[in-house]
Amino acid sequence: MGESLFSRVMMETPPSIYIKGLSLVTLMAMALLGLLEVAGNHLGYSKFSDFSSQKRPKMSSRAGMLLLYTPAFLAGLASLILLVLY
Repeated sequence: MGESLFSRVMMETPPSIYIKGLSLVTLMAMALLGLLEVAGNHLGYSKFSDFSSQKRPKMSSRAGMLLLYTPAFLAGLASLILLVLY
């Protein structure tokens, strides 16, 4: 009952050096990307990018999402069918 709100919300640090290293790399990468966005060097997918000067094939967002999510949907559907059959 004497736990603080912080200790109830935060998870313990994993004991693995691998997980700690990956967490540090992720934190540094996100900090760098945040600083680049603030400095005006936006990533290609950013809504602040100037797409008119770039030569890219045009695809609607609906078609792009369909292309990206179809494999995951089919894998989920296949696992559901296998679960029902066996």
